[in-house]
Amino acid sequence: MSKDKATGLSPVMITILLSVVIIGITTGSLVASKADLNFLSGLSQQLKSLGSFAQSDKTQVFKNSFYINFIWTGVIFLGGIYIFFAPIIPCVLAFKGFSFGFSAGYFIRVYGLKGLWFSACGITPHSYIYLLIFIIYGSEAATKSIEGYLNRQNYFIRKKLAKRYVIASLIAFGTLFTGAIIEALMSISVKLLGA
Repeated sequence: MSKDKATGLSPVMITILLSVVIIGITTGSLVASKADLNFLSGLSQQLKSLGSFAQSDKTQVFKNSFYINFIWTGVIFLGGIYIFFAPIIPCVLAFKGFSFGFSAGYFIRVYGLKGLWFSACGITPHSYIYLLIFIIYGSEAATKSIEGYLNRQNYFIRKKLAKRYVIASLIAFGTLFTGAIIEALMSISVKLLGA
């Protein structure tokens, strides 16, 4: 699989995974825009109770965010180690894209301009970090999985792939901290929605 010389990433894999995320975001937004308003009102009530909690305990918001994204990154990690887990990688990215699109669409539909502001300031910053790391790390995992399988008889190539994958994994898991911190800090913007 061809890789960019500067980054070592596969442009083809990045394009595929980016497309999956965009399809997920679009689908999530469309579902939110067509969802029953009674259903969305129920979500609104849950958001208000979550907003009160988020404002009072930023440490718990950080822990929850990091834990959930740690699990998703762990699933992608398995996709890089075992070839039969590799198809899970685009599924994870589709789900993350869908949840981002649905959340943004929901806030805009239910809260109008306040929802647009919340989506831009409360959801987008950390979501971009997560989506970016999932796309890059997912590309690395899928590429490593495929190349590892194709070179399963060559110990030296597999060792080189494993070393690169460990470094990429450490960077991916470390970046989750940044996203979780931003998410915890941005949780105060729930207050602006009247929660």
